[in-house]
Amino acid sequence: MAPGKHASGVGDEHRTTLLAAREMLSRDALLLIVVVGAIVRFATLGSQGYWFDEHATIVVLTQRLAGLLPRILSAESNPPLYYLVAGGWEKVFGLGEVGLRSLSALAGTATIPVAYLAGRALGSRRAGLLAAALTATSPFMIWYSQEARPYALFAFLSALAFLFFVKTLQERGSRSLWAWAIASILAFGTHYFGFILTAVEAAWLLWRMRGWRTEVALSIGVVGAAALPLLPLALAQRGHVGWIALIAPGDRILQVPQHFVVGLNSPWAILPPLAVAAVAAVVLYAVARADPPALRGAALPGGVALATVALPVVATLVGSDYLLTRNLIGSWVPLAIALGVLLGAPALKRLGPASVAALCMLGLALAVWNAATPAAGRPDWDPLAGALGSPDVPRLIEYPSPFVVPLVQHLANARLQTPGERDTVQEIDVVDLRPVPDYSVGPCVGLAICGGKNLLGPQGKLAFPIPRRFKLVGQGRTSLFTYRRYRGPRPVKLPPADPFVHQIIQSAS
Repeated sequence: MAPGKHASGVGDEHRTTLLAAREMLSRDALLLIVVVGAIVRFATLGSQGYWFDEHATIVVLTQRLAGLLPRILSAESNPPLYYLVAGGWEKVFGLGEVGLRSLSALAGTATIPVAYLAGRALGSRRAGLLAAALTATSPFMIWYSQEARPYALFAFLSALAFLFFVKTLQERGSRSLWAWAIASILAFGTHYFGFILTAVEAAWLLWRMRGWRTEVALSIGVVGAAALPLLPLALAQRGHVGWIALIAPGDRILQVPQHFVVGLNSPWAILPPLAVAAVAAVVLYAVARADPPALRGAALPGGVALATVALPVVATLVGSDYLLTRNLIGSWVPLAIALGVLLGAPALKRLGPASVAALCMLGLALAVWNAATPAAGRPDWDPLAGALGSPDVPRLIEYPSPFVVPLVQHLANARLQTPGERDTVQEIDVVDLRPVPDYSVGPCVGLAICGGKNLLGPQGKLAFPIPRRFKLVGQGRTSLFTYRRYRGPRPVKLPPADPFVHQIIQSAS
């Protein structure tokens, strides 16, 4: 065989292989995106301990069924659906970090194909894939997909409701309309901000579906009837979120776009505003260059997302303040869909997919950094529990910051004090947050470490002052905490436990 023919044959074979690989990637792109999204959500579920809010979930789930709703009423700020689902889930998978958080990870993973379907319906297959890729790699979505709280389930149900909302507008069918109604009920049964999404979509349906207004009004009436039983619960829980107003509204408003783009924390303070500015510049360019069908396709999800973000912002400015980025997670998927449709416009050629690819790579890098940086994530309690060890005498573990409470789940023979109880101890360990780098984007409201600062302000006084005859017998530190150990010559009876200060009692091993 002549050398030229041999080289030509090798080249043809190489091109055939590349074409086959490209065809496979194109055919299975959604599957690959979902697999990547699942890996980044499930792989590190157990690398971080529960933080304070997740501990509150555990407290609710460990109640008997008769005590579940009273506990939600007295200590929670969300509707009951997530806790009912999680209660069944933990019976199978347990209360450990991996077992319980896997519900949120599954909901977060399931949101990816829903984003794809909505993006494809509004634009094209490319638009759907771009929306799915953004959802799979978003640091914001990954964070809440790894938390034993209602947010990932709320995002999934909101995305599902939005998909059926789009289908209803396009198909004018009863099946899609009632599917939207059911998904909407489930969404606001998981988080109260679902009311806002439902109201915006309901108004849009009434406006656009003139020939179907009777059936649309009937479905909205059913949704409203389902919402009525939640209103007394929502009113009773209002006082549980009063702490939100202690953080400047302007700071929280500025957090929203930064959290949406880079997540809750960042290795460099300059990165979040730069990333937001870059995304805004790309969007403005895309709006100027995109063809009319792409602009119309992006207008629907973009309008829903902006309306459902703007309404809470306006409410905050007039004094009804419940604004936190995590409460807006239901608006994130419509926003990603709008971005996917816009950047998937044929007129943008390779610029749109390249921009999404860059944003996805940034998201994955930040997700890996979050998982690998102890001060940027939820606390790992095992090193502290190991350092404290098992006591040979009854021990009190107390802490100025309430955010140390989840430690109780990592200690043998340990429990939280019962209000009014008088315990007898011979050893007292005082645990403090250790100063660490603060990577939070804006005011730290959603983490457990926050640079080692107590979220409620300066470290307060101890609930139980160290008895006079107790002496310091040891001290130490882990990467996130410090501790001091005091021991007395004989056991002492503590004053009655405060109902609002939950310290840990650990029996001798």
